[in-house]
Amino acid sequence: MRTRSSRCIRLAIAVALVWLPAALHAQFAYVANSSSADVWGYAIDSATGALTPISGSPFPAEVGPLSVAVDPTGRFAYVLNHGGSDNVSGYAIDPTSGALTFISGFTFPFSAPTSMAVDPSGRFVYVANSSFTSYFPVKK
Repeated sequence: MRTRSSRCIRLAIAVALVWLPAALHAQFAYVANSSSADVWGYAIDSATGALTPISGSPFPAEVGPLSVAVDPTGRFAYVLNHGGSDNVSGYAIDPTSGALTFISGFTFPFSAPTSMAVDPSGRFVYVANSSFTSYFPVKK
């Protein structure tokens, strides 16, 4: 049986992927590693797609980082932490190096979060767990 919240989650993720402006090209990729509580960062070679580790990577995260979402401008990364921290934390992305810097005071608690998506405007981050969908506005 499909619930209203599961349809909303799929829609939010689909919109975030479909409506990303074509002019923006990803320069960096980030991978959450829950077993070591960190986030790995890679520079993307635009010609070949090859990944090169970013200097200073891996970057420390809270307990149980599950996934990373980057806003459409590429200025901020959001890390969903599950299984200990149960929150979403924010990081500033250095536009030149791709290094992540934790934004002090930017941590939003959620009950057992399982997935998230940033809306195409970058104004909201949608967070879901197995029973509901919630969101919080992003202050830039």
